[in-house]
Amino acid sequence: MTDGINGQVAVWLTTGDRRHLLEPQPPLRFEPGLSRTPAHIILDVTRIDQAVEGFGAALTDSAAWLLTTYLTPDARERALQTLFSPTGGIGLSYLRVPIGASDFALRHYTYDDMPPGQRDPELRHFSIAHDEVYILPILRRARAINPHLKLMASPWSPPGWMKRRWLPGNPLYGGRLRRDCYDSYARYLVAFARAYAAAGAPIDALTVQNEPDYASFSYPSMRMRADEQAEFIREHLGPALARAELDIKIIIWDHNWNNPRYPIAILNDPRAKRYVAGTAFHGYSFPPRPEAQSLVRAAHPDRDIYFTECTGVIGSDFARDLRWMLRYLVIGTTRHGARAVVLWNLALDEHGNPHTGAGGQCRGVVTVTANGEVERNVEYYVLGHASRFIAPGARRIAAASTSAQIETVAFHNPDGTTALMALNDGDRPCAMTVHWGAEAFQYGLEAGGVATFTWQGEPMPASSQMPLYSEPSPPPTDLSATPWWTRIGRWLGDQVEGLAPLIARRLGQRGLITLVVGGLLLALMGYRRRRGHRVRR
Repeated sequence: MTDGINGQVAVWLTTGDRRHLLEPQPPLRFEPGLSRTPAHIILDVTRIDQAVEGFGAALTDSAAWLLTTYLTPDARERALQTLFSPTGGIGLSYLRVPIGASDFALRHYTYDDMPPGQRDPELRHFSIAHDEVYILPILRRARAINPHLKLMASPWSPPGWMKRRWLPGNPLYGGRLRRDCYDSYARYLVAFARAYAAAGAPIDALTVQNEPDYASFSYPSMRMRADEQAEFIREHLGPALARAELDIKIIIWDHNWNNPRYPIAILNDPRAKRYVAGTAFHGYSFPPRPEAQSLVRAAHPDRDIYFTECTGVIGSDFARDLRWMLRYLVIGTTRHGARAVVLWNLALDEHGNPHTGAGGQCRGVVTVTANGEVERNVEYYVLGHASRFIAPGARRIAAASTSAQIETVAFHNPDGTTALMALNDGDRPCAMTVHWGAEAFQYGLEAGGVATFTWQGEPMPASSQMPLYSEPSPPPTDLSATPWWTRIGRWLGDQVEGLAPLIARRLGQRGLITLVVGGLLLALMGYRRRRGHRVRR
């Protein structure tokens, strides 16, 4: 971590035109009695909020394979040092690891796959041998470079034999967890945690299901209602982790900002809540609504918040992504209680590969090319402005701005340093006066630029004439209310999933496919007939 010393303020700057990329600027100094400028920022170290656990990304199967296959040992070591070293790199301190395959994997697998029609309730065939080839070596080296690195694990799907599905195809795609497999799945997750700990990669937190409100027909996924997740935690996963004496946090939801009712429903069950440490969110809601985190936090202030996934897209604008990601994914999520901020793939190639079943062209924190080069993407600088200067254990402090175009968040580190991030989200340069007790410093931040300021020491007591500002409260939007059309759609989906197995058993898979295709053709004919009627009129 880099700090201001002897009354100096260290400044690190990134601009949308890439003239400055996490680049140190001439240091500033605190001075008493500075006049105000348009952006008047007040820091209050006495108003303390959540502790930080880390910033990072996901080490998917694809990311680990690229780092291992495309890079020489020396190049791989340089890349890992750049990503994880707290002194020579950006000091990433949090990684999310899929339990089995996600959509970013060379193939789709779990740790207990069985031939069609066979089951393994005793988990006799459980093995993490796949991960020993290239995933675990990367994890062990990253933890050696940064001993503060924490791991969160997330499953995309249980083994196919644990699920009930109503469409033919890969059993890992979609479907729901069979009720008679709740116990087997809990023991499966415990077996994973034990195996990873024995392999030198202990798990700190475990989400129950990645994106439980969505099912894909092209990559591992599984739907899980809030009542199902509550029952699974209450009766199976929580007790299984306790019996195994594994000190692992259980994290719920792990999906978008647009449905805070889901985690609130689980936390309203006291028997499930006793095992739950917090709620995780993804950033794929439009418009982006990190304030949903504060709704869950307000309903259950004794449980934590995590932000666990969002990705950029190849070919999008650097300047626009810099603003958007900092405003919503770093500043927005932490101002609304997030203890960790985790983006999606740590590394992908220049085409967004390898992936199996994923849509679009996702972008990694770094790009690893086939000729062995490592390129830093906007995500690298977005994370670096936080992870390089905000250490695990830092506490968020109040940082209030009188300017609508300046977004801020500030932290007080365990070593006594303070880090302030400021984003100019406006279209013109902005001069800022940052007040720290009785002293202040001034800085001019260009439009679309982000700066991280760090300094050492405690503030001098401010005079009674110093104006006080409060951080803005979340807007009074009731995000817990789900639109009626969404509720009807979910209900219909549940009914179809419930009836389809009965229909399939009566008609067979071929009959079910014929029924679905016939229904689609009839709907299309009806649409064309209505359209032709409108045209004739």
